[in-house]
Amino acid sequence: IDSSNIKQVSHSKLLGVSVDNHLSWANQIDEIAKKSLLWYGAIRRVKDYVDRNTLISIYNALIKPHFGYCSEVWGTLGQGHVRRLQVIQNRAARVILNWRNDSPHLEALAALGWDTLEEQWAKNKSKTMFK
Repeated sequence: IDSSNIKQVSHSKLLGVSVDNHLSWANQIDEIAKKSLLWYGAIRRVKDYVDRNTLISIYNALIKPHFGYCSEVWGTLGQGHVRRLQVIQNRAARVILNWRNDSPHLEALAALGWDTLEEQWAKNKSKTMFK
């Protein structure tokens, strides 16, 4: 640009979204998983001291936004990345309901009225397309 060299970088972060030089979202997924697991641990630690509605509010305020932020851009992931994030949502649902870890995750999501992450991302894309 204007006879200036552009520095090549291995990855870049802009407005909270990370992408690497191979257009892979692995860094983005790593960051989402790290932040979500941090707050999942907090929910697990306080679950015996607060009611279910408070746990749902904590999830909606501290975990869910990470799953949805700019998902229209990075939401087209391979199944490995999707599964990694879906496991976190499933664990959070079971903790909020005080269910065992081997309980069916789809039943836990249904009991809370939650969609899977892929369903949420599809809805977000649809909303964006039809605005």
